[in-house]
Amino acid sequence: MLPAILTALFFAASGICGRRSAVVYGSLRGNALRLLLAAAALGMAGCLIGPVDFDSRTAHRLLVSGVVGFGLGD
Repeated sequence: MLPAILTALFFAASGICGRRSAVVYGSLRGNALRLLLAAAALGMAGCLIGPVDFDSRTAHRLLVSGVVGFGLGD
């Protein structure tokens, strides 16, 4: 239940932060910065929850999947 609630909150916060960063930095620069911060936060959360060997092929696929998901889905 907690992950679903956090997902809803972060989704709403993403839209608010995206709008504010686009006004302050411009749309392209603001979205690039937001995606970079989101990918870093996701990577840190993944390392804290379950350490992953980043030399493995699976970790690279996970990273690419996260970046594509944030870029296209958000």
